[in-house]
Order: sequence, then structure tokens, then C-alpha cells
Amino acid sequence: GDKPYEIPGKTGDGQNVSEGEKDPENRREFIFVFHGFSRGAIVFVRPIFYYCSIPGKNLQSFDPERLQIFVLYGRIVFMSILEIKGLSHRYDDRDLFVHSDLTISNGEHIGVVGLNGAGKSTFINIIAGKLVQDEGEIRRQNNLRIGYLDQHATLDKTLTVMEYLREAFSYLDEINARLEGMYAEMAEADGEKLDRLIEKSSRLQEILNDADFYDLDAQIKKVANGLGVNKFGYDTVIGTLSGGERAKLMLSKLLLSGQDLMLLDEPTNFLDVEHVEWLIRYLNGYKKTF
Repeated sequence: GDKPYEIPGKTGDGQNVSEGEKDPENRREFIFVFHGFSRGAIVFVRPIFYYCSIPGKNLQSFDPERLQIFVLYGRIVFMSILEIKGLSHRYDDRDLFVHSDLTISNGEHIGVVGLNGAGKSTFINIIAGKLVQDEGEIRRQNNLRIGYLDQHATLDKTLTVMEYLREAFSYLDEINARLEGMYAEMAEADGEKLDRLIEKSSRLQEILNDADFYDLDAQIKKVANGLGVNKFGYDTVIGTLSGGERAKLMLSKLLLSGQDLMLLDEPTNFLDVEHVEWLIRYLNGYKKTF
């Protein structure tokens, strides 16, 4: 209803919520719950309550008949990376979204919840730019890197598992190629040109060092092993993998890519309990937005 759910010892409007534990980056855990006003349509409105929370706490106000947006984690200082204004969209003859507004801030962890057909995948596809909304505007931060888990994507079946995962760091390979080209130029350069090459190469080398470029395989295996990729082997050709194994592979690559905004549509498909628990721990510690 319209009355905020009262948490014992805390007020429904959040005015007296204690700060709780803060991590070194001065962040705090919150839960926000957004409700739509009408059944069958999604309307993003004001939060009806918020409070300091432990992830996984039971939300007694959850209404499964309405798609809801849960902001599971947020920074104290919010910076908008994506804004939705007046979003409306119909599927067949049914309204999925009606003049909906939503702001996504840097560092927020957001869950989209609703019954089958409520519009969860449609909403994610619109944010990803894979589907054009009927009405409304979506403003994305300049140079925002969005990663989308598309479990129906076609993979290059000739690549090995490790070759595919290393594509998540292709930008580092490009920087390394530029760096090697500069080193070759240095052999014949002198004077001011040599000084410029040394300065530029130092900056590129710093980027590679900060990204642990020379230890990429270990970084890749640290994430991919958590999802069980090691069980079918890094030298295995993708064409020999099952559908479930390919889904794990695509999820691993997305996690490794470090996108500013990750869009995960049913990411636990094909994961067993052990790997679901690992994914939860990984996402709880993810500093960017998903």
C-alpha cells in the first residue's frame, strides 16, 4: 500500500537510519524498493522506503505481481550514468512501461524482479540499445561502456576457451602492440623525437602495469574457475562445448571485461549451487554498476 514498511528501530522515511559499517571507500549498503502504481505496467516512481541492510534480507513488502527495481548497493555520493525519462513501450496489445522514469547511478547494484512477461528482458534490451522504445528518452553518460549477457549470441567456434576469454582484454593487446612499435622507432630516433617516444611509451607501460597485463592468464583463471570453466579446459575448442558450458564462458568474459554497466539477464542459468554462490560473492564486491 501507500504506507511505508516500518523496520523495527528505523523510520519508514529513512531519516533516522544509522550509518552502519562503512568500507574503506566510504560506501554504504542500502535497499530501495520502487513500485508501479498500476498492475500490468511498470512505473518507476519514488522509493517507498529505504534502510541499511544486509544483502539477502527478506523484503516483506515485495509484490510479485508488479515488476520492481531493487537497488541493492549504492555509493553515498551518487553520479548518474544513465537516465530514463518518460519511457513507454507496448508488446502485443499490452503496456509494459507507461511514462516511466529511472536514474541509475555509478556503483549501484540493481535487481529487476517480476513475473514472466512483465517486461524484464525488454527493459534490459532497451537499456542495452538492442531494442528501441516506443516513447521516452534514455540518456547515457558519454563513453559509458555497457556489457550485455546475451545467452543467444553466436561464438567463434574455432577459438579455444582461453583465446575467447582473452578477447575481454583486447584493448590491452592493442596498447602493447603500440608500445612495441614505439620501441622499434626508438632504435632509430634521437633528440626530441626520442624524448617524445620515451614519454609516450612510459604512459602506455604504466597502463599495462596497472592492469597486470603480464599476468592476464592468472586473472582470467581466477574468475573463470569460479564459474567452473576449468572443468572443461582452457585449451578446449569452443565448437566442442555444450550450450551450458558456452553460457558459463560468456558470463566469465563479461565479468572479466570490467564494463561500467553490466546487464545480466538470468545469469544463473546453467550454474550449479557452488557457482551461484561464487557469483553472488563476486558481484557483492563489484565496484561498478550492474
